[in-house]
Amino acid sequence: MQEAIDVLVILNALRALAGTPSTRSKNVEISNIGRQFRAEHRRPLPGVKRLLQLADSLDRVSPLQARDELGKTHSFLVNEIVPHDEAEDASVYPVVAKLIGGDDPTATMSRAHLEIAHLVNVFGRTIDDLSSTGPDSEETGELRRILYSLDSILRLHFAQEEESYLALIDERCGGEYEEIAQPAAPKRG
Repeated sequence: MQEAIDVLVILNALRALAGTPSTRSKNVEISNIGRQFRAEHRRPLPGVKRLLQLADSLDRVSPLQARDELGKTHSFLVNEIVPHDEAEDASVYPVVAKLIGGDDPTATMSRAHLEIAHLVNVFGRTIDDLSSTGPDSEETGELRRILYSLDSILRLHFAQEEESYLALIDERCGGEYEEIAQPAAPKRG
């Protein structure tokens, strides 16, 4: 009789650990969102790294080449980074907010998205104001400042999301968190 009771207790504990089918389905859905956005964080990292490289090389390339590289970088920001942030605000942050609870737990991350979008707009306006021959030395300084700002906020923001929210999604859903290695920032001369 005692062995039968032990078996029932163990089976009940296993059932409780596994959760109900609807809970497991919800956890899988949340974990899939986390994995999707973690993968999407890997994709733009080379472009983010390029921001710093471009800022450091602006005075070593011709103004026309600088203008061309600045345009490509702006396209990357507008076509990759801004849509990624908008998708996170729409899909990931509501899930994370439910998991964390409290008063607007993702506000700081959404605020970072607004700052990134603002800097991308400032960068675009600055490029639009350049002459057809490319940036002069004063404009190069301003563009470098914007690129350094974008590099810093994007690296910080991606690291915060990876360490906080995407890890939380996996932790609450029984998955394992796989950290994205952030590239080391090159030394500035």
